[in-house]
Parts: sequence; structure tokens; C-alpha cells
Amino acid sequence: MTKLDPIQQEDFERFLEREIRGYAEDHVRNGNWPPEGAMERSRKEFESLLPDGIHSKHQYLRSILDEDSNKIGFLWVQVKDQNAFIYDFVIDEAFRGKGYGKQALIAMDEKLKSMHVESVGLHVFGDNITAQELYKKMGYQITGIHMKKELKQENGILMKQKYIVTAAYYLAFILLGLTMAAEGPTLLKLAEHTASSLDQISLIFFFGSLGYLLGSYIGGRMYDRVPGHQFMTGVIIMLGVLIIFVPLATSLWTLLVIVLILGLVKGALDVGCNTLLLWVHNETVGPFMNGLHSFFGLGAFIAPLIVARVISATGDIHWVFWTFAIMAFPIAAWIWSLPRPPSPTVPAHHENAPFPVLPVLTMVLCFALYVGSEVGYGAWIYTYAFTLKFGTEVTAAYLTSAFWGFFTLGRLFGIWVSTRAKPITILTMDFAGCLASIGLILLFRDSATILWIGTILVGIAQASIFPTFLTLADEHMHVTGTITGWFLVGSGLGGMVLPWLIGQAFVRIGASAMMGIIFVNMILNVSMLFTFAKVSVKQKSIAERRAIAD
Repeated sequence: MTKLDPIQQEDFERFLEREIRGYAEDHVRNGNWPPEGAMERSRKEFESLLPDGIHSKHQYLRSILDEDSNKIGFLWVQVKDQNAFIYDFVIDEAFRGKGYGKQALIAMDEKLKSMHVESVGLHVFGDNITAQELYKKMGYQITGIHMKKELKQENGILMKQKYIVTAAYYLAFILLGLTMAAEGPTLLKLAEHTASSLDQISLIFFFGSLGYLLGSYIGGRMYDRVPGHQFMTGVIIMLGVLIIFVPLATSLWTLLVIVLILGLVKGALDVGCNTLLLWVHNETVGPFMNGLHSFFGLGAFIAPLIVARVISATGDIHWVFWTFAIMAFPIAAWIWSLPRPPSPTVPAHHENAPFPVLPVLTMVLCFALYVGSEVGYGAWIYTYAFTLKFGTEVTAAYLTSAFWGFFTLGRLFGIWVSTRAKPITILTMDFAGCLASIGLILLFRDSATILWIGTILVGIAQASIFPTFLTLADEHMHVTGTITGWFLVGSGLGGMVLPWLIGQAFVRIGASAMMGIIFVNMILNVSMLFTFAKVSVKQKSIAERRAIAD
């Protein structure tokens, strides 16, 4: 016959450690607690219930003995105010299925009756079917059920997975930043490989941006029509393969063809990360969008440092591009494994509205002018500093890295700012900072110190413009993959035309023309931004009135 004896201290200590671990594992398995910190949380709960160990008040701790007085399990019951609650009841695995559990519960009932206890309750996890059946046979009734479900978006992505998906996009954007920012510091070496002059090799910006423009347009339409992560995986694999051949090209036209296709791939990757991130976070996208573009800046900051180190170690640039290629394949595999976010529900006032031509067109021009300035500055500041003898090849690479480094810090700061200021306010401050910084360089054009200070300030001021443009657009219209594609078509046009124009100015006017071109471009960008603000407010008002009328 099964007996219940007071537990001994050494048995209690063994029991307690096992129960703390088991209780934590049960909660993690059932989704109640995260794995991190589960053991500490479990231990605190046990310590609060058993502050004095086996002598804790109201706690009834017993070893379960078989007919031969062998210890075969433990029983822990709290008895308080004529009510009992079973905190734990364990029969060792070797003795299960032999009726000992039932006998132990009968023995417990007899003891509790002698203590004038009126009821006894317990908790059992939903996945412990064996225990549930035993308790039902012993007369226990269900008095309540804890129920839980995982909240999913309509295509099956778990809400908690959105942060994992976001992290994958961030890694993809580091790769994008690396590949785009490496073009400037490797320009002179690529010219050597292809026996090209400076104005000839500057065609890589034109061809790369032409491909980027096409990739943005095609990619935007594709993300509206096919599973986004599968398409993005193919894009990243293509990028990894193509970039291997960049330093191997010995003909200018071979290099330009490679750069054209690479631009197409980069455009599709850019539009994909931006569009899918909007779909993941919807109206809360602001800080996440700034985060995405911060990681682009991180890649762009690291790229010139890698170029400088590789040139110092090998005298050439092959391993710059091959390092980026190696990075691409695990990122592609990770994105392939993740669920795709759904396209967002169209707001009622946009549902039957015509395509917002004027707001989209003005925002496309905003992107074109801004990206022209960003890419133009980031791509040519190396050659500007080296040509005007503000430093050596290595220090010019460090200047480029400083631009992208503070650009990244500016985007990280922009995450905080985006939670506290409206997009139009942020953009006004950004453009004021850009114009003041470039104006400073123009006023003191012979000072290397001012060039460094101005470049750092330009990086900080430009940092949050691109993601804030996207957030501003999302406030005023329903942004689809196609519309995002058009925005990045504008980006491609700007990245194609202005860097090429700066390259021509280098040859025909001189390196000093670069800052003047970017300053004028920024003024045009400000005027286009305020044009967008006016036409988009008008378009939104018309759409809302039409929705009310319908």
C-alpha cells in the first residue's frame, strides 16, 4: 500500500532542483515564458512559496513510498483556510503505470479529510494528457481553462516573427551598402584594370544607375505579384555571383555590362526591402525604416575601410568584391526560409481612387534629386580629395569612410527623432543642415580641415532624408510595390545623372565644381519637397471626399 512520509532535507533539495528545472521547461514548452531567464523566474517562484524549505508555513511536503518503503515520488500540497492546492505530484518514471499515482492521491485525500479540508485543486498543463486522465478518474472537475493562440497575419506570418524578418532585411541592406559604397574608392583601380580614363570609367555610375532604374521598376511590379522572399533570394544570389567578376574585367565594355546587370539586381533588392518593410510594420514603420537605412549606412561606412585594408595588403581590389560575394549566399538562404509579409489593406479613401500621378511624380523627383546628391558625394569625395591633394589614396578612403560612418550615426539618431517629430519637420532640418555644410566647404575650399568637418556634417544631415521621404509618402498615399518601384526609379535616375555630370565636370571644369553642383541640386530638392507637400494634401482631400460621397 502506498504511504506518504514527511520529506527529508536531502530528498527535498534534490526534489527542488528537479522541479525548478521542470517547471521552467513546462512554461517554455507551452509558450508562456521565453527561454531567456526562465530558470531564474522559476527559482524565484519556488523561493517565494517555500521561503523556509521543508518547514515553510502551510506547505505539506511528502515522499511517496511503495509497499516496501522505497521512495517512488513526491507530493507537495498547500493547505490553507480549509482548501488545498496540489503544487506538485510526481511518480518516478520507473514506477508509472502500476497504480501508485492513484493510491497516492487516495492517501492524500484521507490525510486532507482528517485536517478538515473541504476541497483540493490543482493545475495541469494542456499537453499533459496522461495526468489529465488520472485526475478525471479521481473525481477532479475542470473549473476553468486557460486558452491561447498565436496571432498571425493573413498570410500566416507570426507577429513575433516580424522582428526576425526585419533583421534579415537589415542584413541585406548592409550588403547593399557595401556594394554601392565600394564603387567610389575602387574607381581608380577599375580604371587601371580596364585601361580607361577618368571620364570613361565614370560611365560605371551611368550604367549602374540605368540598371538600378530598370531593376527598381521591374522589382516593384514583381513584389506585388510573386512571393517576395523567394524573389529577393534569387536577386541576392545573382548579386553574389555577378560581383565576383567586377575586378576580373579587363575591358571597359565588359565591366559596364556587368555593372548594368548589377545595378538591375541592386534596384530590385532595394525596392524589395523597402516595400516589404512597409508591409511588415505599416503605420509604425518610421523607426524601422530609419533602422533599415542605418544598416545601409553601416555597410557604406565599412566598405571604404575594407578597400583601404585590401589595397594595403594586396595592392589591388579583387578581395574587396569577393568578400562581398561570400556574404551574399548565407543572407539569401536565411531570407528564403522566412515567411513573406502580406500586402497591406487598402484604406477606404484609396480603394477606388485613381493613381496619384502628381504626388508620385513629385516624390519621384524628390528621390532623384536627393539620391543624386548622396551618391554623387559618396562616390566622388574620394577622387575630389585625392585630386585636390587633400590627402593620399588611403586618407581619401578614410574621408569617404568618415562620410558614410557619420551618415550611419545620423540614421541611428534618426530612429529616435522619427518617433518625436513629423516627417516634414525632420526633412526641413535635414536640408538646412546639408546646405549649411556644403556652403561651409565652398567658403573655405582650400582647407582640408573644413573639408573633413563639412563632409561629416553632410553625412549626418543627409542621413535620414531617404527613409523620411518614404514615411512621408506613406502618410499621404497607399504605397504599393509598384509605387515604391517608381520612387526607386527616381533614385536610379538621380544616381545615374548627377554622378555622371560630376565626372564630366571633373574633366572639363575641375574637381572644385563638384560642391557647387551638389549645392544647386539640394536647393532644387527643397523646392520639389514643398511642391509634393502641396499636391499630396490636395490629392488626399479629393480622395477622402470621393470616399465619403460613395
